[in-house]
Amino acid sequence: MVGIPGRSKGCATCRRRKKGCDQAIPVCSQCKKSGLRCGGYSRDLTFVHSAVQCSVLSSNNGDGSTRTPQRPWLARYAKPSTEAKIIIQDSLIRSAREQLYLGHLWDVMLPKGHRAAVGSARQGDTGWGTLISSLYDKEPSLRYVVVATAMGCLSFSGTGRRDMLIKSLESYTAAVREIGKELKGQAAYERDGLVVASALMASFELVFVVNDEPTALAWAGHSEGQLAMFLARGPEAFTNGVAHQLFVDSRINMAMLAIGKRQSSPLNDMKWKTIPWRTQKKSLKDSLMDIILDIPQLLEQLTILQACSCPVGGKVQRSQLLNACEGVESALARWASRFGTQILKFDYTVTGLPLPTPCDGSEFSLLHSSIIYWFTGMMLFSVKSIALNLTTPDGIEMLQVNALARKCGRAIPLLFESSAGLSENISGLMALSVAIRYFAVTELPGQQSEEARGLESLLTKTLAGTSVHKLLKRINGGRDAVLDNETEQPQHTRMLGWL
Repeated sequence: MVGIPGRSKGCATCRRRKKGCDQAIPVCSQCKKSGLRCGGYSRDLTFVHSAVQCSVLSSNNGDGSTRTPQRPWLARYAKPSTEAKIIIQDSLIRSAREQLYLGHLWDVMLPKGHRAAVGSARQGDTGWGTLISSLYDKEPSLRYVVVATAMGCLSFSGTGRRDMLIKSLESYTAAVREIGKELKGQAAYERDGLVVASALMASFELVFVVNDEPTALAWAGHSEGQLAMFLARGPEAFTNGVAHQLFVDSRINMAMLAIGKRQSSPLNDMKWKTIPWRTQKKSLKDSLMDIILDIPQLLEQLTILQACSCPVGGKVQRSQLLNACEGVESALARWASRFGTQILKFDYTVTGLPLPTPCDGSEFSLLHSSIIYWFTGMMLFSVKSIALNLTTPDGIEMLQVNALARKCGRAIPLLFESSAGLSENISGLMALSVAIRYFAVTELPGQQSEEARGLESLLTKTLAGTSVHKLLKRINGGRDAVLDNETEQPQHTRMLGWL
């Protein structure tokens, strides 16, 4: 039994094979080296309740009647029967330590309204938490990076130990080795768990890997890898189940990747916007992602227009770009009309100040949709203004850009409230980076708006031990958006320079 001196505390697989076990988490080195499934560190014992087994435990009185035990609640341990195969749920064979790590992870990552019970490895909600929960026991690299993230969060908690960060980095290194080994297989790209693991690695490297050098964030590399796996599988592979959820939840990263490169995304092809929804209806979030995937194409057309030296060709390019802008603008208007008054919940021009704090996952989802909607409008109207050769900051397009930027500036701090959870904090970093850059470029020193001051006050906050300011520098490859003030440029140039 557990606790008896001399009994092995190794995993079930090593005990069965009579091999030495180093008790590594989440899987031991012996099993990993042998290519075997690690059986975890629970004991091979079965709990048998005597009340359920009355027919076995009762005794005959000699007169045909039976005598029921006086204590029906009595429990005993017994060796598992060899006559029947007992299938144990994977989560039950995880070690107690691993369960505690995962429980702490969800407690830190999720908004307070969505905390999971300590010791639980399931989020119980839609989104990445559900993906992680469904794939955790199937993908070793995912288990490593999840445990690494959990230990990283624990190392910076109030009662945490900094040596946990070292263990966290060791687990992350194991995840990198594992995913590198798995990707050598021909069918590796078909495994959803590897895509999820890659996405988590990007977040882990941003928050926990010390890197103050002005190098490009690994986020882009991981996103490129996810995109390559999507393209290799084709849209037909994402019509239902976990694969469909994984695809639809990853599209925002794919859109941001394409916006940064100013190149049309392969996912903007009509087949990628239709086939994955062949068996189910698109949500409003899905429709909004369709629209934001149009923005990189507008940026690409704008780059071509600005590089065109031929007057006739330039006129054609300008007409095509303006027509494309009108199409995206109409799509945004239709989306907002379908969404209804909900889109106004975090609009300070309607609800006033202070804005209501999101209280659960659905409200945080609404907040995200609102910010994405406003940012999409900012990029759209900036491109349109450039295409129209507007030279004054009081044109209708630039007034719209400024109004949308102020809405974002008021709403983004809600993602960094204490009740938001680390996952919402991390998801808000990209939006914060863009918004700070907008106000830093468009406003003159000493003339900062309340929105700009509110955003800059977030820079002193820390996420898992690292300041938000430092995290934003990592996102921008070492550049400091706060100091990127192009005051020598004319105002109309600065108004568009943020893009």
